[in-house]
Amino acid sequence: MIESGGDVCGVTIDTGSIEADVVVLAAGVWTRALAATAGVDLPIGGERLQVMATHPLPMQVQPLVYGPLATKQYSLFRDLPSWRREDFTVAYESEQGIEMLQLLAQRPTGEILLGCPMDYPSEIDDRPTLDGVAAITEMIGQDFPGLRSAPIDRVWAGVLPYTADLAPVIDEVVPGLVVAAGHVFGNAAGPVTGRIVSQLIRGAEPQIDISECRFDRALEQVGGGAPTRW
Repeated sequence: MIESGGDVCGVTIDTGSIEADVVVLAAGVWTRALAATAGVDLPIGGERLQVMATHPLPMQVQPLVYGPLATKQYSLFRDLPSWRREDFTVAYESEQGIEMLQLLAQRPTGEILLGCPMDYPSEIDDRPTLDGVAAITEMIGQDFPGLRSAPIDRVWAGVLPYTADLAPVIDEVVPGLVVAAGHVFGNAAGPVTGRIVSQLIRGAEPQIDISECRFDRALEQVGGGAPTRW
């Protein structure tokens, strides 16, 4: 970041410097490290989800299928009076230090996506692990035995940003620097965030109340192995 008198007025990249009236920082899990270059500590962590894909198979998974292990991730299930965590937990999750967001989805190409073991590395890491692969394999063997002989094409991981209260940070965190990051929830947040950011850039009052997303709210630090809940 380029600063002048405490205000952010541009960025430095590999090919030089770019001056700007306002800089927008919306880099997902990498936002925290970039914000630190302007002296801003953003408590945004990274949640790694691993996925295994089969070679194309006959269509058999319609629509997206969630398994019972996924329920503990969602408050709408955990808040039920009859909820018992032990009914939705299996030994390999604790043994391998992951939690299984258990799901299957099949693409139009025929490949089936299998996932998703979740963990919380202390540093941003988007590489799949042997523990993650083992958890997916165990899950398929126990709960979807019809796919035990499915040929595997590839494995990868993605990293979701998140905050302790699960609301993103959308705000001008210091003069000249607007942050929009920490979105752990889905695609609909993108267009809404874009509208809010455009209004913040112009110095206008956002048409949506963003008090729950302001930078100055109380936010605990996240990361380092502690799981979060949606």
